[in-house]
Amino acid sequence: MRASVTPSIYPSLYDKIIINNMQPSCPVNLADMLRACVVGWKRDGEWPPKSQYTNVAAPPMPVPKPMSAAEIAARRQQKIALQKQMQQQKEARERAAREANEVRERAREVARQQREEREQKAREQREAKEERERLERQERMAEKAEKQRRKSDATAPPAGRRSSIVALVGGVVNHLTRVPTAEDRGDRERSGSQSDENNGGGKGGGIRRSLQKVFSLGHGGGHGHQQANGNPIA
Repeated sequence: MRASVTPSIYPSLYDKIIINNMQPSCPVNLADMLRACVVGWKRDGEWPPKSQYTNVAAPPMPVPKPMSAAEIAARRQQKIALQKQMQQQKEARERAAREANEVRERAREVARQQREEREQKAREQREAKEERERLERQERMAEKAEKQRRKSDATAPPAGRRSSIVALVGGVVNHLTRVPTAEDRGDRERSGSQSDENNGGGKGGGIRRSLQKVFSLGHGGGHGHQQANGNPIA
């Protein structure tokens, strides 16, 4: 059926599809449809298309007139003034940008100084607090040591009694551990014979003499210690 589309049926194809807006019975090639449209437009007097500027006269081109030397100088002055103005505007923008940067730098510097001052103040407060705590700890330790000293002083025996006991014990130990000499043995024999004659002799007299000598040594040491401390025995 497509082969039957020939130039002889272009007018009828144009009328059916374009004018009457009818649906073709089979697909039509686009090239055949364009040729049918051209045939129909030629028949109706619409081909070739008419331009809307056909009857409009073109405006004449302006012819520049030559400028005088004064006009050229004035134009050059205007151009120089415009360039100078643009340069001034550029410098003003750069100066404003520099000033804004300086303001920002000063603000950052002030903020940094304030931050350092706050940190310094906080550090000083922390150090002062640590110093107070250290002093308080020292005071508490001193009070505790003072309480312990007072408690030990309250529970300890008097100095005179303690020195008397120490002197007595020292005298006993010295008497018991001292090695007797020949003179001591002679004195002991003479004192023993005299005691035996006075007291009837015997072992009990020797023991009493030893105890008397020990106690005499103890009282003598205690007396000397108390006198050294400035507290004489009444």
